[in-house]
Amino acid sequence: MNKKLLGKALLPLLVLALALGLSACGSSDDDASAGETSGSSGGAAPGESLRFIYVNSNPSSEPTGAIINSGMEAAGEELGVDVEYRSTQSLEFTPTELKRLLENAVAAKPDGLIVSDTEPDALNAEIKAASDSGIPVVLSSTGFGQTEATGALTYVGNDELATGELGGEMLKEAGATHALMVSIPPGVPIVEEREEGFEKGFGGEVTTLAVDDFADTTAATNAIVAALQKDSDIDGVFGIGSALSPAELAAMKQIGADAGEIKWSTIDIGPEVLKAVEDGSFAFALDQQPYLQGYLPVLYLKQ
Repeated sequence: MNKKLLGKALLPLLVLALALGLSACGSSDDDASAGETSGSSGGAAPGESLRFIYVNSNPSSEPTGAIINSGMEAAGEELGVDVEYRSTQSLEFTPTELKRLLENAVAAKPDGLIVSDTEPDALNAEIKAASDSGIPVVLSSTGFGQTEATGALTYVGNDELATGELGGEMLKEAGATHALMVSIPPGVPIVEEREEGFEKGFGGEVTTLAVDDFADTTAATNAIVAALQKDSDIDGVFGIGSALSPAELAAMKQIGADAGEIKWSTIDIGPEVLKAVEDGSFAFALDQQPYLQGYLPVLYLKQ
């Protein structure tokens, strides 16, 4: 693995941070919502800690969600803040369940709210209502460009269009001329932004493979293998997110020796992907810094 290429791949987190002078508002209602929750209590005396709720579509059982939750809990411990992570039971991009979790979090009147604004059209009104009620809000993980519309104090995360564009540029630089972009069906803003950016950055021919059920690794693997067997001109593969990385890795093993003729890449980093980058099986992987997406919003709200 070229060290220069790896250095570009491990992107620093794009943090759009304001100079925050926050006056935390709200009571400490212990009303809990359905869905997956986890929490950590800070070191301040009972009744004196601020309480922040993080609402996300990435469950802590999912690799990226686990890292986000870990960063949030570390910040809570270090800063003496009560923090709670509320998410859907599984990784999903439909706004209905996330909106319900958000409504319940607002009703609990936390001192601060952290939200992954996955579906702005469905969630922005609820987030803005929380801001208007006096609850400080930080958008994190998703929500680039939505701070003004939601009344949020700042955003912690990536510009997904720029992330996709960099992925395209790097795959082209790695030598690919015809890319298989492994994604999901249309309708998810952050995914569509990554796709648009990738096509712009790559510049060459792109075949898009939409995997209906990204949680079904076997089906996704078979789909990738079938696409590569159908078109022998494809010499690069780009996964649009961490949920599809396991299928890429499995497809690479299933193809065997021929996999070495293909430049493999993805967005998001986990242990298996890092190993593939280290041994040269993957050309690169882009890191969205999920730990900081958990840690920094707590820090900003505390400040």
